[in-house]
Amino acid sequence: MPPNEWKILRIGDFNVNLLKNSSEKELLLKLSRLMGLRVISPLGPTRKNSTLDIIIVGNKITPIEDSRIKGSSDHFALTWQLQIEANERMKPIKIPSKTTAEEISLALINDKEITDAENFIHHLGRTHD
Repeated sequence: MPPNEWKILRIGDFNVNLLKNSSEKELLLKLSRLMGLRVISPLGPTRKNSTLDIIIVGNKITPIEDSRIKGSSDHFALTWQLQIEANERMKPIKIPSKTTAEEISLALINDKEITDAENFIHHLGRTHD
């Protein structure tokens, strides 16, 4: 799935304080950016003077607002209102001959010389010459 279609949503206590500079914070932010994701922190601390509870979202998710609720935990409970965009419909892939496609796939799967995906794809390209 292309990154522009990601609807990933991760919520939780990441045990990384976003209010403090640390190698853990930098790692979390860099890994999220590398995957095309955004780290969203609530408007205030979630445990004492730390922000440990966050959400990580893909491009199709936009947080609108959040609220913190005091509960029985030592962390605030968080609620988020999210706007989630729908993916555009993809056109169906048409296979000219399903029977031929199944025959070619089955022959390649049963071929003892094909031992990995790269080899499979290579042989697949040669079968329709």
